[in-house]
Amino acid sequence: MVSWLYTSKGIILTPEQLARQNIDKQLQQAGWIVQDLKDFNPSSAPGIAVREYPTESGSADYILFVDRKPIGVIEAKKEGVTLSAVHDQTTRYSADNLKYIRKDEILPFQYESTGTETLFTDARDPSPRQREIFHFHKPETLYEWSKQEDSLRQRLLKMTSLSFEVAYNPAIPIETFDFIIIDECHRSIYNLWKQVLDYFDAFMIGLTATPDKRTFAFFHENIVSEYTLKVNDGYDVEISYYLNLLRYRDDVFSFIKMSSLALLLFA
Repeated sequence: MVSWLYTSKGIILTPEQLARQNIDKQLQQAGWIVQDLKDFNPSSAPGIAVREYPTESGSADYILFVDRKPIGVIEAKKEGVTLSAVHDQTTRYSADNLKYIRKDEILPFQYESTGTETLFTDARDPSPRQREIFHFHKPETLYEWSKQEDSLRQRLLKMTSLSFEVAYNPAIPIETFDFIIIDECHRSIYNLWKQVLDYFDAFMIGLTATPDKRTFAFFHENIVSEYTLKVNDGYDVEISYYLNLLRYRDDVFSFIKMSSLALLLFA
C-alpha cells in the first residue's frame, strides 16, 4: 500500500519523494548543486549531486561530483527504513562503473539517508563502518579529504603504532592544565598516552567501570568515589560498579566528588 502526503501547496508526494525532497534541501544547504542527469553540467559548480545516475548495476539515487570527478554516492530511502541494512547497495554503486564518465576506484564517501536520518561511511578507513551524522558534508570538505593520502582514522591508527619519547614543548608547558579527566581510564593510560599524562603537572581524574590492577596502581589506589547502581523495571538488575580515581603526581590529595559527571558518563 502506497501512502501519500499533501504538501502546503497541494502537491502529492509519496514517502520516497518526500525523502528525496528533504535530501535535496540538505544538500543545497551544504553547498551542493542538485541536478537531474539530463541537466548535468560538470562545470556549473565545484560540488554537484546528480540524481538517478546510471551505473552498471542500476541507477544510483545520487552520485556526488567534486571538481568534475565522482567522489561519493547517496542511497535514498523513505523514512522508517533501517539504513544499516542497505549499505551493501551503496557499496555496490560505489564500486560500479559509471555511464559516460570513467572512474578508476570505488567512490570513498558513502551515504544512506531518509532525509531525517543519515549514515556516512568513509571507505578509506582501515575498518570502514557506518556512523550517523547530522547533515551532509560540504563539497569542500570531501575535496580536502580526497586529497589526503589516508583517512583520519587511518592516520590515527598509524600514530598509535609509533614509538617515540614525549619531549618538552615550551608552547605547551607542563602547567598548562589544572585537571585532566581520563575517560575509560582502564585502557587509556598506557604506552604513548602514559607519557603524555606524565608530562603534565595536573590533577588526573579517571573514570572507569572495569578497573584492573594496573589502573589501581596508576592512581595509587586512591579511590575517591564508588557507586553500585540498580535499574528497576519490574525487578532489580545489578550493574557493575565504576570508580572515580584521583592522581596528582605521587601525592594523595583531598576527596573530590564527581558524582554528577560520573553518572553522566556512565549513561
